[in-house]
Amino acid sequence: MAKAVNRLKEVADENLLNKILYYDIYFYAIDNLNVKVERMCRANNLRAISPFWDKDFVEFGASLPENLKIRNKNKKYVLRESMRALLPEQTLNK
Repeated sequence: MAKAVNRLKEVADENLLNKILYYDIYFYAIDNLNVKVERMCRANNLRAISPFWDKDFVEFGASLPENLKIRNKNKKYVLRESMRALLPEQTLNK
């Protein structure tokens, strides 16, 4: 528990969205989602590559202003806009 409290102190001055995203990365994704993906892949002789977990990419995403992360309830706004010329509309709006 002390480790979690110390981690959360790192983002004490951040806005609510950044606090939530920080929590997701350090407490939920690493200990929950990534473990599940790893187990399922091992069970089926698969290898999963998660390019969005690259440290530099995560740090870049964390440094973006709030309005580029979510806009009008659309998550991953800047990612969707950057891919607009490459992906069909139905993929962008999932």
